Amino acid sequence: MKSRLFIALEIPDCIIEKIEGALRKECKKYNSFRWEKKEKLHFTIKFLGDVENKLIPDIKRIICETAGGFKPFSVDFKKFGFFYRNRKPAVLWVGIKNNPDMIKIFQELEEKLFEIGFEKEKRKFIPHLTLLRIKEENKFELLNNFFNLSVEDLSYQSGYISLIKSTLRREGSEYQTLERIKII
Repeated sequence: MKSRLFIALEIPDCIIEKIEGALRKECKKYNSFRWEKKEKLHFTIKFLGDVENKLIPDIKRIICETAGGFKPFSVDFKKFGFFYRNRKPAVLWVGIKNNPDMIKIFQELEEKLFEIGFEKEKRKFIPHLTLLRIKEENKFELLNNFFNLSVEDLSYQSGYISLIKSTLRREGSEYQTLERIKII
Protein backbone atom coordinates (compact mmCIF):
# COMPACT_ATOMS: atom_id res chain seq x y z
CA MET A 1 0.00 0.00 0.00
CA LYS A 2 1.15 3.58 -0.73
CA SER A 3 0.70 6.97 0.91
CA ARG A 4 1.20 10.42 -0.63
CA LEU A 5 3.77 12.09 1.65
CA PHE A 6 5.76 15.26 2.15
CA ILE A 7 8.10 16.70 4.79
CA ALA A 8 7.29 20.16 6.13
CA LEU A 9 8.46 22.78 8.58
CA GLU A 10 5.56 23.82 10.79
CA ILE A 11 4.48 27.40 11.36
CA PRO A 12 2.93 28.54 14.67
CA ASP A 13 -0.77 29.42 14.56
CA CYS A 14 -0.09 32.95 15.81
CA ILE A 15 2.12 33.64 12.76
CA ILE A 16 -0.45 32.21 10.35
CA GLU A 17 -3.10 34.41 11.96
CA LYS A 18 -0.91 37.51 11.45
CA ILE A 19 -0.34 36.65 7.77
CA GLU A 20 -4.04 36.01 7.26
CA GLY A 21 -4.86 39.24 9.12
CA ALA A 22 -2.58 41.28 6.87
CA LEU A 23 -4.18 39.69 3.84
CA ARG A 24 -7.76 40.10 5.04
CA LYS A 25 -7.27 43.84 5.54
CA GLU A 26 -6.09 44.22 1.97
CA CYS A 27 -8.18 41.53 0.34
CA LYS A 28 -11.82 41.91 1.26
CA LYS A 29 -12.59 42.24 -2.43
CA TYR A 30 -10.89 38.89 -3.15
CA ASN A 31 -13.42 36.62 -1.49
CA SER A 32 -14.03 34.78 -4.75
CA PHE A 33 -10.49 33.34 -4.73
CA ARG A 34 -9.84 29.95 -3.17
CA TRP A 35 -7.53 30.59 -0.23
CA GLU A 36 -5.58 27.71 1.30
CA LYS A 37 -7.02 26.58 4.62
CA LYS A 38 -5.13 27.61 7.75
CA GLU A 39 -4.30 23.99 8.63
CA LYS A 40 -2.60 23.56 5.24
CA LEU A 41 -0.06 26.36 5.66
CA HIS A 42 3.49 25.09 6.11
CA PHE A 43 6.90 25.20 4.44
CA THR A 44 7.25 22.10 2.27
CA ILE A 45 10.83 20.91 2.62
CA LYS A 46 10.53 17.82 0.43
CA PHE A 47 7.60 16.37 -1.50
CA LEU A 48 8.00 12.59 -1.54
CA GLY A 49 4.99 11.62 -3.65
CA ASP A 50 3.34 8.20 -3.49
CA VAL A 51 5.51 6.14 -1.14
CA GLU A 52 5.34 2.48 -0.16
CA ASN A 53 4.20 2.41 3.47
CA LYS A 54 7.07 0.06 4.38
CA LEU A 55 9.45 3.05 3.83
CA ILE A 56 7.71 5.26 6.41
CA PRO A 57 9.84 4.06 9.39
CA ASP A 58 13.03 4.86 7.42
CA ILE A 59 11.71 8.30 6.49
CA LYS A 60 10.81 9.03 10.12
CA ARG A 61 14.32 7.95 11.21
CA ILE A 62 15.92 10.23 8.61
CA ILE A 63 13.80 13.20 9.70
CA CYS A 64 14.68 12.50 13.34
CA GLU A 65 18.42 12.30 12.57
CA THR A 66 18.28 15.51 10.55
CA ALA A 67 16.23 17.48 13.10
CA GLY A 68 18.63 16.39 15.86
CA GLY A 69 21.49 18.16 14.09
CA PHE A 70 19.86 21.59 14.28
CA LYS A 71 18.90 24.11 16.91
CA PRO A 72 15.73 26.21 16.52
CA PHE A 73 16.41 29.01 14.05
CA SER A 74 14.70 32.24 13.11
CA VAL A 75 12.39 32.27 10.09
CA ASP A 76 11.93 35.84 8.84
CA PHE A 77 9.23 36.61 6.30
CA LYS A 78 10.02 38.85 3.38
CA LYS A 79 7.44 39.46 0.66
CA PHE A 80 4.56 38.14 -1.39
CA GLY A 81 5.12 36.74 -4.86
CA PHE A 82 3.65 34.59 -7.60
CA PHE A 83 4.49 31.37 -9.36
CA TYR A 84 3.38 31.52 -12.97
CA ARG A 85 1.92 29.00 -15.39
CA ASN A 86 1.84 29.96 -19.07
CA ARG A 87 2.99 33.48 -18.09
CA LYS A 88 -0.06 33.99 -15.88
CA PRO A 89 -0.10 34.00 -12.06
CA ALA A 90 -1.08 30.55 -10.77
CA VAL A 91 -0.07 30.66 -7.10
CA LEU A 92 0.23 33.52 -4.59
CA TRP A 93 2.87 32.82 -1.94
CA VAL A 94 4.75 34.53 0.85
CA GLY A 95 8.48 33.98 1.04
CA ILE A 96 11.20 34.30 3.64
CA LYS A 97 14.58 35.98 3.87
CA ASN A 98 17.57 33.82 2.97
CA ASN A 99 17.71 31.06 5.58
CA PRO A 100 20.86 28.90 5.58
CA ASP A 101 19.45 26.52 8.24
CA MET A 102 16.33 25.71 6.24
CA ILE A 103 18.42 25.20 3.10
CA LYS A 104 20.79 22.92 5.03
CA ILE A 105 17.84 20.86 6.35
CA PHE A 106 16.60 20.48 2.77
CA GLN A 107 20.07 19.43 1.53
CA GLU A 108 20.56 16.88 4.31
CA LEU A 109 17.13 15.37 3.76
CA GLU A 110 17.79 15.27 -0.01
CA GLU A 111 21.02 13.30 0.49
CA LYS A 112 19.69 10.88 3.10
CA LEU A 113 16.47 10.21 1.20
CA PHE A 114 18.42 9.68 -2.03
CA GLU A 115 20.30 6.89 -0.25
CA ILE A 116 17.03 5.01 0.28
CA GLY A 117 15.78 5.51 -3.28
CA PHE A 118 14.13 8.94 -3.56
CA GLU A 119 14.98 11.15 -6.52
CA LYS A 120 16.65 14.48 -5.90
CA GLU A 121 14.65 17.61 -6.63
CA LYS A 122 15.40 19.09 -10.04
CA ARG A 123 14.07 22.55 -9.18
CA LYS A 124 15.77 25.04 -6.89
CA PHE A 125 14.49 24.93 -3.31
CA ILE A 126 12.42 28.09 -2.70
CA PRO A 127 10.91 28.12 0.82
CA HIS A 128 7.42 29.63 0.59
CA LEU A 129 3.88 29.41 1.93
CA THR A 130 1.25 28.81 -0.72
CA LEU A 131 -1.65 31.11 0.17
CA LEU A 132 -3.88 31.10 -2.88
CA ARG A 133 -4.36 29.12 -6.08
CA ILE A 134 -5.53 31.27 -8.96
CA LYS A 135 -7.99 29.68 -11.38
CA GLU A 136 -9.97 32.54 -12.87
CA GLU A 137 -8.18 34.45 -15.62
CA ASN A 138 -10.38 37.53 -15.39
CA LYS A 139 -9.16 38.27 -11.85
CA PHE A 140 -5.41 38.56 -12.50
CA GLU A 141 -5.50 42.37 -12.47
CA LEU A 142 -6.84 42.31 -8.88
CA LEU A 143 -3.67 40.61 -7.73
CA ASN A 144 -1.27 43.50 -8.44
CA ASN A 145 -1.97 44.90 -4.95
CA PHE A 146 -0.03 41.99 -3.43
CA PHE A 147 3.24 43.37 -4.77
CA ASN A 148 2.84 46.34 -2.40
CA LEU A 149 2.13 44.27 0.73
CA SER A 150 4.90 43.52 3.19
CA VAL A 151 5.37 41.04 6.01
CA GLU A 152 8.99 41.98 6.73
CA ASP A 153 8.47 42.51 10.46
CA LEU A 154 7.12 39.00 10.94
CA SER A 155 9.34 36.17 12.23
CA TYR A 156 9.31 33.13 14.50
CA GLN A 157 11.61 30.43 15.86
CA SER A 158 11.39 27.10 14.04
CA GLY A 159 10.08 24.27 16.15
CA TYR A 160 9.12 21.09 14.33
CA ILE A 161 9.69 19.12 11.16
CA SER A 162 6.72 16.95 10.25
CA LEU A 163 6.02 14.00 8.00
CA ILE A 164 2.59 14.61 6.51
CA LYS A 165 0.25 12.37 4.59
CA SER A 166 -1.87 14.06 1.92
CA THR A 167 -5.09 12.38 0.87
CA LEU A 168 -6.58 13.73 -2.33
CA ARG A 169 -10.32 14.30 -2.19
CA ARG A 170 -12.74 15.90 -4.63
CA GLU A 171 -13.09 18.96 -2.39
CA GLY A 172 -9.30 19.28 -2.00
CA SER A 173 -6.45 17.54 -0.23
CA GLU A 174 -6.65 16.56 3.43
CA TYR A 175 -3.52 16.44 5.62
CA GLN A 176 -2.65 14.09 8.46
CA THR A 177 0.56 14.50 10.47
CA LEU A 178 2.23 11.08 10.79
CA GLU A 179 5.25 12.26 12.78
CA ARG A 180 6.16 15.57 14.43
CA ILE A 181 9.82 15.90 15.33
CA LYS A 182 11.18 18.72 17.48
CA ILE A 183 14.20 20.67 16.27
CA ILE A 184 16.38 20.58 19.37
